[in-house]
Amino acid sequence: MNKEELIKIILCLGFKPDRYGHYQKTFKNGKTYRLKFGKTALRFEVKTDYGWFNIVSDYFKNIRSASSCNGKMINLVIKGKRLNQENTE
Repeated sequence: MNKEELIKIILCLGFKPDRYGHYQKTFKNGKTYRLKFGKTALRFEVKTDYGWFNIVSDYFKNIRSASSCNGKMINLVIKGKRLNQENTE
């Protein structure tokens, strides 16, 4: 999977780009999460009182997805951590 494909999926999940090129979203639980791109890897982080904390990260090549932006199924799996429409709202 490449960066452009990941960005399409992330936008479908409701994440919005910030001024630094990362993608952020505030979930129902009130916590703010972001997806941060490196040159070859993606990090999924949560904002804490002390800054950003990495929950999980992996190389682009290892990230799996099953997506249909127009339909209902959007899944992004990073090392077993599943992001989909139900758990990102």
